[in-house]
Amino acid sequence: MKRLTDRALTSGVLVVEFSHTVLERYKMQRVLHILERLTLVLVIAGISLSTLHQSSLGTLFLATPFRLHPLWHTDFLPLLFFIIILASLSDIRL
Repeated sequence: MKRLTDRALTSGVLVVEFSHTVLERYKMQRVLHILERLTLVLVIAGISLSTLHQSSLGTLFLATPFRLHPLWHTDFLPLLFFIIILASLSDIRL
């Protein structure tokens, strides 16, 4: 159930973030104005959800060490996934 909720939240955030173009095209000014006021909150939610997702992937590899080569298995794996997220966020241009 948690996995379904995470996917629904992530998909919802993506739909709302990309709906700006559709709302402009069909001249829905009132909804567009509300969406523009919520943009910062939605961007923060999107970044938080993707960060949590990547960190949980690192934890999953710790729970199943037989699926990972011994060279790469370390207790710091979730931290390494989080560092990758920070590095990829530094490449985003606003």
